[in-house]
Amino acid sequence: MTNSKVARAIIEVSDSIAEHLAGMGPEVQGAILAELFSRWLAGHMLPDEPGAVEVEKMRDEIVGKWLKLVFEMTPANEAMIRETHGLPPSTMPPKGGMN
Repeated sequence: MTNSKVARAIIEVSDSIAEHLAGMGPEVQGAILAELFSRWLAGHMLPDEPGAVEVEKMRDEIVGKWLKLVFEMTPANEAMIRETHGLPPSTMPPKGGMN
């Protein structure tokens, strides 16, 4: 699959999930996303060493990288949401969050 096809698939699935989450409130949305994230993270394992320290170290690294990606993506998504709702652009710096 080409990068552009992967990007389109990501947006398509993300939009579908967003439609399911719409109107549920932040607590429920957060719990659903946490459930999905924990399922994804649980799939990162070392089958020969369940519960090993190496698994936890690997998951810690994955979470750190994932959160960095989330914070990098957030300003663009906030800008789209603000525009959709007719709000002025954010005054937050374009790069924030995790370093």
